[in-house]
Amino acid sequence: YFLIRGLKPQWFSKFKNVVVYIGIASYVGTRHGMAAGDHNVLHHITDIKIPLSQEGIIYRGPANRDIPIPFHTDYGEIISLYTLSRAASGGNFYLADIHDIEARISQVRPDIIEELRRPWIMLTLDCSPAPDRVSDERPLLFKLPSGNLAIQASRARLFGTTTSPRPLSIPPLSAKQIEAIDALHATGQTVAIRFEFRSGDIFFFNNMRMMHARDGFIDGSEAENTTKRYLVRLILKDERNSSEWEVPPEMETTWKELYDHRDEDEVVSIHEELFSYKASH
Repeated sequence: YFLIRGLKPQWFSKFKNVVVYIGIASYVGTRHGMAAGDHNVLHHITDIKIPLSQEGIIYRGPANRDIPIPFHTDYGEIISLYTLSRAASGGNFYLADIHDIEARISQVRPDIIEELRRPWIMLTLDCSPAPDRVSDERPLLFKLPSGNLAIQASRARLFGTTTSPRPLSIPPLSAKQIEAIDALHATGQTVAIRFEFRSGDIFFFNNMRMMHARDGFIDGSEAENTTKRYLVRLILKDERNSSEWEVPPEMETTWKELYDHRDEDEVVSIHEELFSYKASH
């Protein structure tokens, strides 16, 4: 992971901030991730209110709420975050290396590591009325040929959401699986590095190796001249051979869905909007 600090978002319009951000990110990743059926590649991480009548109908995921988010991964190789403004309080970001998590768990509960390496049945992110497939089956934890570990653990695909619950047509998560997911979070808390992002920070990290989490937060108000927490996200991939991270064979279909598209198919939404379920984590 690395952090670029020193930009002044308040000096630029929203459009220019996005141009600057995507330009800098292009030196790190050569491809943008685009969820199947959702052409937007720039995702807005901020608390977005919706009418109470729409709760449970419109997907409003954790990225668009002010709640804490436990340790998880998104989908993609490299995650980039650009902080446009900070919350009045809270919202700290945490990063935990799966090698550290695995080592800690192995010392006391090696059976949990074995569980994470077994195939899990999880949801696809295809929320169309008649999806080609409802579920995938793969491990959460991978041992790569290089000897490194990789983790891909999206909570939305494991538990489902209010608007897209885990269907009855696939088995529910077992008590052992839920215990393993809880162990990832609990152990992540003990080994994590905390980041207090400032306005203008651009952060990049290896999403195959690092799990991340976030504290809940309280936004400010215009009357008090305080700001709200507002980040934008890009999902990146570096296709240069010297930089490419190993992708487990079980993830190849998902990677193809994310990255196998034409550049001209991408849409960059510069205005605040809800995460789509397909781009969720």
